[in-house]
Amino acid sequence: MNLEEFINTDPNFYGRGNANIFYSSSLSGSDEVPVAPFTILGMSVPLRDLNGNNLVSPLKEVDKFKFDFAGQRVEATITGRQKKNTYFFFSFDPIVVNTIPDEDSPGTRIEEDSEFVFFPYFESSYFNSDYNPFQGSAQTLLLNSVVQVVDRSTSQAQPTNLDALLSQTAQRAQIPDSKYETAGLISGKYLGAKLTNATTNFTASKEALTRHVLETGVSGSEPALSFKVFEGSVHSSDADTNTIKGLSDSDRTKIEVYFNSYRQLSGSILTFPNFPLAGNILYVEVEGSKDLRKAVDAKVYSIEKNRVYITDEDGIVTSFA
Repeated sequence: MNLEEFINTDPNFYGRGNANIFYSSSLSGSDEVPVAPFTILGMSVPLRDLNGNNLVSPLKEVDKFKFDFAGQRVEATITGRQKKNTYFFFSFDPIVVNTIPDEDSPGTRIEEDSEFVFFPYFESSYFNSDYNPFQGSAQTLLLNSVVQVVDRSTSQAQPTNLDALLSQTAQRAQIPDSKYETAGLISGKYLGAKLTNATTNFTASKEALTRHVLETGVSGSEPALSFKVFEGSVHSSDADTNTIKGLSDSDRTKIEVYFNSYRQLSGSILTFPNFPLAGNILYVEVEGSKDLRKAVDAKVYSIEKNRVYITDEDGIVTSFA
């Protein structure tokens, strides 16, 4: 029997409370007798045990099985599971044994009264149950092993617990260590984009990492870029500026040009300019895709502003006319 056939074989066919074990081995000669060693690769377990108890919840949560097999206690670590109508199929990390149960009948080997232990064992489903915590369910958070509480309740300039902070005896902050360790939480927030030079094992503070990214990263490729767009055309860096401005609509290839807008002080107000300034980086779409590339060593014309922006080898606007 191959694996696919085994997976589709209902263990209940062989009796209530029966579990089927899938193993492989060499065969001897024409009589095809299995030869040691034997490798246990999986098991099919019914949804109800010998006493009729429902096993759906435990089987959904179980990570390991312990059971008796040919005179020894076997521990199986689960690597995958498939739920069928009346049973689960589990694949295991390969387990090598030297003996298997004796034949009960031709082609059938039975381990009588094998005791099964589930790790972990849940009588009811953990997920979607009253015991499954939701966001906001926690009343107190774990204390951080490093981060301390800075008390600025009476002074923003100097913490009132400065001495305790310096001596590392201040109250620990309620921020789980995993907030700064789990890849899913820190990749975009602290480690930066793939084009930055921030290393994956950077352990300094957020402020130090930000400085590191800005100082050593590829300019304009920091995380969470925000773009604005204007209509224009792109030309080679040696093109004549007056000729670019004088092109007719029929001679001009119009495209959308993007730039990384950031806040500028206009009088006493901070605003995001609608058109590039010196230091902004210009981007254009890669033909045939939605990806962006930098408009490097180019003259970029803005139709609305009637202005030509000149970029360097990094796509940064150096001047305009």
